[in-house]
Amino acid sequence: MNNGVNETNNLNNQNTTVQPGVQGVPVNNQPVLQPVIQPVIAPVSETTPVVDNANQEEIVVQNIPGVVVAPPQQGGMAKPNPVAPLPGSEVVTEPVKEEVKEEVPVVAEQTPPKKKKNGLARFFFLIIVIMGGVIGYMWYTHQLEVARLNYECTPVSTTGDVKKLELDSTIVLDLYSKVKTTLKDDLALFELNDQMKVYLAFRQIPESKFYESNCNLFSSTAMEPYVCNEGSGNVPLAFKEDDLKLELKKLFGERTNIPLSNVQIGHNTCIGGYQYIAERGEFVQGECTNQTATSFKMDKKLIKAESKESTIMLYEEVKYYNAEGINLPENLKSGVYIYTFKLDTNYNYAYISKVLQEK
Repeated sequence: MNNGVNETNNLNNQNTTVQPGVQGVPVNNQPVLQPVIQPVIAPVSETTPVVDNANQEEIVVQNIPGVVVAPPQQGGMAKPNPVAPLPGSEVVTEPVKEEVKEEVPVVAEQTPPKKKKNGLARFFFLIIVIMGGVIGYMWYTHQLEVARLNYECTPVSTTGDVKKLELDSTIVLDLYSKVKTTLKDDLALFELNDQMKVYLAFRQIPESKFYESNCNLFSSTAMEPYVCNEGSGNVPLAFKEDDLKLELKKLFGERTNIPLSNVQIGHNTCIGGYQYIAERGEFVQGECTNQTATSFKMDKKLIKAESKESTIMLYEEVKYYNAEGINLPENLKSGVYIYTFKLDTNYNYAYISKVLQEK
């Protein structure tokens, strides 16, 4: 026991340097080296016994968090560990500073939204494709319409070839209505002379051109069997001679020179009925007193229409039938009749001729 006390006193009398806050025990009277503290973080809170090989004494060393104590080596100076403080002493500990790494905020590179740009480009591309399709379709339909108009609105063939026309086309129906005659017309006058031309032009005068008139200067002997008698309560109609002249030029050409005459075909027939009074510049209506009837029959129909250059030709199939016990007049012949029209300087199709097609 005394040896232990003496050794303790000797240790206290020696000039040993102990790091503040850490106490060490000298071994073999060697100076105590300052403990090496390694900054290794270890969650150790238990006490570690240290044996002094020289004095065979066990020293209790308290482990401090964050400090690793190396055990004493054989034949050398032991590296003291920090021990528990003696009673009445204060232990100064330095706080362990943790290295704080400053985090630098990383700013993400702002890249343009590719999907949005791609979607916008596709949208504009789709719009361009649609517009191109619409324009192409409009151009195609325009070309079809031009071709149709050239075919339907230009019946005149400029190539010299014969062009077939539709029978229900406006030009064909209009021209045929101007020249088609009835059975009574054919019986009264079959030839296309000036008298027939005046009659055909008279049929083209609009109803709005007719007006009520009187029988002044009307001659009953000049146009038998027509008479004009206002005493019977009838008011005759009339039209201007200029109206007939206009229709003559439209139907038979601008340069036509057909003399004006009474509107009546044949002799002593009741077809027409307007007397030309040059002094009045009018055509005045008369009343027919001799009605005639016929027992003949006739069939007429348009079978073909065609154009060649500035000429239009209508083909009419006609068939006349005899009456019982009565033969047809020699001038009435069944067959196909060709009506010929030619475009004049005023763009009117002038009626040129009517001939029977040879078999």
